[in-house]
This record gives sequence, structure tokens and C-alpha cells, in this order.
Amino acid sequence: MIVLELLGIIAVFTALVFLITDYLDKKAKRQLAALVIVAGLGFIFNAGALIYNLIKTGGATAFDYFVALVRGAQYTAGLLVFEDNFASLGILTEFGWFKIIYYVFLGCAYILYSLTLITLISYKTLSKLKMLFANKNRVFCFTSLNLKSLMLADSVKKKYPEAPVVFTLFSFAQTDDNKKLFRKLKDSRYCLYVSGKETENDKYLKRFPLIGRFRSVSVFCLSESSEKNIEFCKNYSEEPIEIYTLTEEEFSGSVYLYKSNIHIIKQHDLTAKMLVAAHPCYNCIYETERGKEINVLILGRGRSGNAVFKNIFIANQFRDIKLNITVFDVKDKNGFYKLQYPGIYNFENIKFVKTDIYSSDFLDELSGYLKPDNYIVVALGDDKRNIEVANILYNYALTQSSCKASVYCHIREEKNKTLLQNALKDGINISAFGLESQVFTYDIVVAEFMDRFAKSMNDYYNKTNPKRAVKWNDLTEFTKSSNRAVWLAAGAKLYSLGLEIADSSDSREEFDFGTLSPDEKLKAAQEEHLRWNAFHIVNGWTKMSIEESMEYGPEKKVRKSEEKKKSLSLVDWDELEKVSEYLGEDVQSYDFLWQDALTESLRAVNKKAVKRYSR
Repeated sequence: MIVLELLGIIAVFTALVFLITDYLDKKAKRQLAALVIVAGLGFIFNAGALIYNLIKTGGATAFDYFVALVRGAQYTAGLLVFEDNFASLGILTEFGWFKIIYYVFLGCAYILYSLTLITLISYKTLSKLKMLFANKNRVFCFTSLNLKSLMLADSVKKKYPEAPVVFTLFSFAQTDDNKKLFRKLKDSRYCLYVSGKETENDKYLKRFPLIGRFRSVSVFCLSESSEKNIEFCKNYSEEPIEIYTLTEEEFSGSVYLYKSNIHIIKQHDLTAKMLVAAHPCYNCIYETERGKEINVLILGRGRSGNAVFKNIFIANQFRDIKLNITVFDVKDKNGFYKLQYPGIYNFENIKFVKTDIYSSDFLDELSGYLKPDNYIVVALGDDKRNIEVANILYNYALTQSSCKASVYCHIREEKNKTLLQNALKDGINISAFGLESQVFTYDIVVAEFMDRFAKSMNDYYNKTNPKRAVKWNDLTEFTKSSNRAVWLAAGAKLYSLGLEIADSSDSREEFDFGTLSPDEKLKAAQEEHLRWNAFHIVNGWTKMSIEESMEYGPEKKVRKSEEKKKSLSLVDWDELEKVSEYLGEDVQSYDFLWQDALTESLRAVNKKAVKRYSR
């Protein structure tokens, strides 16, 4: 495309020269021809060298190539206009047409040199010029400069190479680390929008308006300060922009942020979802006298450990496979967790063990929970501590235990990964998860595929029950998350039916859920209800009795209270019959809808259900 544009420019210039030559004598024509040849060769050499250098350094946008061509023209202009060797140009100025072209050419040269000086002085000015030439379909903005932002920006640029990426720096301290980050920002050719200690957000979005100038604006608030991120959300929640804000605060996304354009990012939650998706627990099923079981051991119940526990519990609900989860943590706050998640403590197969990982009796305590095949997660809050414990557990499993184990160690920084043994021996393996370079990517943070899946799921339920239909944007964030969780548990549900998820391009035939036997359909519906229960339980919900529902008024038939976190349907499968009788509708039927809904939703993300390969 650039070559064609260049050829077009040369063709226009050549045509102009032919028009001008009608007003020149033979001597002037020869001089002009010589100048044109010199100018053409100079431009090809200058622009070609710049473009070659640009390709070698990774430039790929139209603006980069445009700048190379402009610089090539600039150097050529300097050669022709400012060098004494071509002072004979003045002879030609007696011709009116050429005089006009000459002064235009001279003016352009001055402008180009001025712009060069400005861009050397101000990176912000160059950024604004890039924004003027940028594709106006969408723009991605970052409110802070740190490694997380740069990781995500690199991923965004790969996903949308034509979209500008803009950084704004507030209170940017001139430390050595920050200077390195700034150099990375410039090397990556991202735009710097504003800087300075007293810069306000209004200048960022409105003085040189991103809102209105671009059709779609996505803002990422990835500051280490949750307060700053949430403050931005509160100030700009009414603007037509999508905001993705990072926070480690447990309740910040559910207490006062109910806007559909605000997306709460919790690193520990994203990390846990990645672990569950990449390393599903059902790969660790073992046979007992009582039937099939999965044995999960989690070391640490901080933010990451708690998120791992919640997502494993949601994603692995089976009718015929028992899920055992044991959490080890010396600081386990039983009272706090019982208040926050009261429903969890009703499960006899979930244990919380208060023990010090470094105590002499820890291995004795641990050995009591080891099974033939173990799924062990180490999430103690510090990379090196996690690695130390994971390596010890790996060696212990090899030397002291006849049990197999899959050990997963939470590591954030890539440089620490080399300290992990990364081994597989005698059915025992050890792996890292949660690297920030893997978490802070466009597909994980924005999760468009998960939203497409969840929206399709919601659309299907709306079609089947139009009286209770609610559009996606009108759903609460909790209900949206519940729909997304269907994707999280889809792998386990299909596994129990002898199926798995594959790309739509997979050669295997898409499975027809209509061919399931009545018992298989019942099994899948019951597991869907277990998943729905699990999601609500780990989010603090409990059962609402029919008597409690009637307190709202006998005719209202209230089925849930989001304020009190209570639901009539949060009961065992068999108890749903009483709920159905009270509400006057078949509540169990909703759990059977997943079959057609899942087929449609998988297609929405270019996936399909297929028969599982035999292992």
C-alpha cells in the first residue's frame, strides 16, 4: 500500500513537471530535469533508508511509514533548497507557475524542519500528531505507567495494530525505575498524552478529547493504588467509555460500582481462572471403594488462595465424583470466613486446617490428607516462598509418599520461574501458574470471548422465557458473573458426559445433545444446578425459606433477595419440587436448558462440544 501511494505521488509530481515545462525554454528544461532527477534519487535514497531502518526496528503502522516518507522529503528539501550547489534555482523564479511551486516547496521545508525541532523537544507533541493521523475506530488508554500496563499495552497492540495506545502520567516521579519504564514507552512508540504532578483527569479525556473523537474508548486503570483506580471509575462512570480497573479490595466491585461500563479486574481472580482452565482438576480423578474422587489441597488462604478455592469449587461440581478440598493456612480466619461465606461450612468434604506450613507437624498434618492422586496448589503470597514450599512438596512426594501429585506454584515474576524445578517424574509434576506476563493480556483482562459466551447464554434464556427476559446491559454485575461462570464449569460438565470443548475447526463432528439418554440429561441438569449453587455459595449466598419469601407478601412470590443474598433455589435438587410448587412454575426445567444454550454459546466463541479422545 505504501509503495502504491509513493508511486502515485511520483506520478502526480511527474505530471506537474510536464505541465510546468510548457513555460520553460530548453536550457531551463534541462536544469529542471537535472533537479528532478537529483531530487527523485535523493528522495528514494532518504525515504528508502528510513523505511528499511523502520522495518528493522519493528515499525508496522501506517503512521510510522508516513513519518519515514515525510522525513525523506524533508532531507531532500534541505538538499535542494538550503544547499548553495542549487542556487541556480533562482534563475527559474521568473516563471510564474514555478515561482509559486518553489515558494510552496520552500514553505513546506521550513514547516518540516520546525516540526522536527518540536518533536525533538516534546514527546507529547509527537503523540498528538500521531493521534491526529490515527485510526478513529477505537483507542486504548492507560492511566498509569508500570510493567502491568506495558504488558497489557503490548498485547493490545498485537490484537489491534491500527488502534492508538495512549499513556497518561500523573505524579510521575523521576526515579531510575520510572525512567526505564518511560524509555520502554518511547521505544514501543506509544503515545504520551499528558504529564505533570498537577495534571487532572479532565485534561486527559477532554482538553484534547478522546471522548467524541474516537468511536470506542477503553481505559485501563492499572495503578498499584486501588483507591486511585476506583476514584477514576467514580468520576467517569457516566462517560461513554469502557473502564477496566484493577483492585485488590474484596468488595470494591460490588458495593458501589454498578455501572455496566465498569469492569473490575482482580489479579488473584484472573490468576485462579487461568489455573482452573489450564489445569482442570478432573485430570486427577482416582478410584476409591466409595467411587470416584478428586482431592485438592490448597496451601495459603490469602487473596490468591481464596480465589483458587472459589473457582475450583465452582468449576468442579459432579453428580458421581466427590470433590474434596482442604485448605491449609496458619492465619485462617474462621470467624471472618464463616460470616462472609456461611454456606461453605455446610459441606463435610471441605476442610480448613489451621497449621503453620513451616511447623514440624505440618507434614504429619498434610499426610493425613494425601490421596492416591493429589491436586496441590501453593499460594502463600510470595514468589520465593511459594517456590521453596512447592519444591519441598515435590521432593517429599517423590521420596516419602506413594501418592502421586500435581503441584501448582503461584509465581508472578518471570525471573523467579527459573527457581522452580519444573519436573515430571513417576506421575508427579510441578508447574508454575499466574505469571503477570500471562495474566495481563488483552484476552484475559478484557475477556471478550467470555462475554460473548455469557451474552449468548443470556440471549438464549431470554428467548425461552420472554416474560422474565433481561438484556445483558441491564443485568447486575453479579448475574453477569454467574453467566460467565458457566464457561468456567463447561469443561467439567462435558467431561462427565465423555465430551470436551474443541475449536470449531476441529475435524471431529459437533456433538448433538439431543442424542443424550434421559439419565445423561438428568445428570447434566443436576450438575448445572450444583454449579449454580456453588457459585452463589462462594459469593456468600444462603437459602431463603418459603416462609421468608412469604414475609414480602403472599402474592409477591419473591424468589431471591440480592441485598440479603438469599435465594429460594439454593437447595438440593430434590427440594426444588417444593420451590416449583410454591412459585407455580417448574424451576428444575431451567437446569435442562443448558444443553441448547451451551451449543449456541460455544458457537459464539468459535468452539464446539465433541467426543473426548480416549486417553
